[in-house]
Amino acid sequence: SYNYLGWRNTHPIFSDKMVRRAMTHMVRREDFRDKLLFGFAEIVTGPFYRYGADYDSSIVPWEYNPERAIELLTDAGWSDTDDDGILDKDSLVFKFEMMIPSISTFAEQATSVLREDLFMIGIEMSIRRLEWSVFINNYIRNHNFDACYLGWALGLRGDPKQIWHTVSGHGRGSNHVQFSNALADSIIEAGRMEFDAEKRIAMYRRFQAILHEEQPYTFMLSEMRKPAYDSRFKGVKWYPFRPGYQFDEWFVPKDEQKH
Repeated sequence: SYNYLGWRNTHPIFSDKMVRRAMTHMVRREDFRDKLLFGFAEIVTGPFYRYGADYDSSIVPWEYNPERAIELLTDAGWSDTDDDGILDKDSLVFKFEMMIPSISTFAEQATSVLREDLFMIGIEMSIRRLEWSVFINNYIRNHNFDACYLGWALGLRGDPKQIWHTVSGHGRGSNHVQFSNALADSIIEAGRMEFDAEKRIAMYRRFQAILHEEQPYTFMLSEMRKPAYDSRFKGVKWYPFRPGYQFDEWFVPKDEQKH
């Protein structure tokens, strides 16, 4: 699983990958990991299982760097032409709404920090908190938002088509941010037909590199869990997918049973 900040790629502001990358440079992922999650998380750069073969761990996350963000925004044509403290470009003003589910304390904390940081470089972000069913059904699945905080819980081996292919950005498809890239589409389609594992891994790593360049999401964190169990239980195994255990494998030796 991982969480992310999603920038709707068809939005007038976020249609430019330079802007999306600038936004990623404004996110304090290291601080969120260390201070909000007490270090029990890892920053991720793509949609595959962090320790799986498809994930390219050689890709280095974009760092928190406001100076670089300002450079990218300037190169993309954003500046404060009317001296009101907010960036603008042509007829656009850099103001947007971040939607978050009200049940997430982490989303509340992280986006509040982001709002303050963005304001310091001339971007006005408001935060809208919504009850989960309204958030997901009325807005996210209808692609009716500027930006959002959300996450995915996926299998160990994934098919990216549902979340990343252009066709999944229509209707109520799971490509909520409406990312569209012809090369990415072709890789997704080819990967579904490739039976050679090594070739498919190479394809998916190329796909991850495209996402890293395009930044349709700011990939955030994959949280780590520290489960606990009574030492009387034997046969305990932990697995990397949810919920992380199979209780029918656990047992208590006869001489230690209490019931």
